[in-house]
Amino acid sequence: MKEAPAPIKINRLGDYIEDCGSYQVQEFGILHGEAFFLHHGPVGKLRMPLGLQTTLISEGKGTTPDKPFNPQADFLVFPLRRLQAPTEDDDLIWIGRSENNDVVIPDASISAVHAFIKRGEENEFLIQDMNSKNGTYLNDDPVPAQGMGTATLFESGARIRLGSVSLTFLEVPEFHNLIKRLLLS
Repeated sequence: MKEAPAPIKINRLGDYIEDCGSYQVQEFGILHGEAFFLHHGPVGKLRMPLGLQTTLISEGKGTTPDKPFNPQADFLVFPLRRLQAPTEDDDLIWIGRSENNDVVIPDASISAVHAFIKRGEENEFLIQDMNSKNGTYLNDDPVPAQGMGTATLFESGARIRLGSVSLTFLEVPEFHNLIKRLLLS
């Protein structure tokens, strides 16, 4: 009998409050990752694909028309880290709708394997589209698809759009600072 896939965990900004208060930036980065995609949520803004085989785990209630904006619940967080230890041949962080990716974003506009992120020689971040149906954009400019150009350099604060999902890229110091400003002050 085939096992049911593990549920996809959707993190919210509020999930990081305790660790942000307990750990300095470097320790926080070791625990949670060096970079994050931040989506101005709630989960209901993601268009779930038909036939999604897993359950989403998402605790807490997000904003609805009758509730005001709540940063703890309404910012969704996707840590950019490898699920498996990197190998000599593959140190990429895979992003897509499929549960086999390192970063799973369950939205119908995102391809099963949509894009990847890698670190450059100077430890900078680069993104490359994987010939996705709806494209990858960096600050509204298209990112070249694999085989059509090189991976594109981007920095903390960049706006990344995968299909119709808009995300903000934050490295750990800015992410840690955001939590402190929004949730711990």
